Amino acid sequence: MSRSGSRVRWARVAMGVLVVAGIAGACASSLKVRDLLGDPGRYNGRTVQLHGVVTRGGPVLSGAYQLSDNTGSILVVVGESVPPRQGTSLKVQGTFRSSFSWGGQQVAAVVVRR
Repeated sequence: MSRSGSRVRWARVAMGVLVVAGIAGACASSLKVRDLLGDPGRYNGRTVQLHGVVTRGGPVLSGAYQLSDNTGSILVVVGESVPPRQGTSLKVQGTFRSSFSWGGQQVAAVVVRR
């Protein structure tokens, strides 16, 4: 094989590695609440990750809490798990539901299964 053919092959391998690394990095990054609420169809049913502060939680909401970042707030449903206390900063991963029945209303929520 010629020297230029070898370079092309290595360039393709390197490009493939960069693409895979980019995809993996994109999956691990946190979204903003604005992203979810601004384009709910895009994220509905998908696993998402958010980082924010609990603005309503603990004993105030049973089985859920409100997570806020600098772009908005969203309900995080944890089922039977105890919600974190108000003021807790955390990263959460769950399934985004653009229409979730909660307290007799349809709301957007991130559902966490533990």
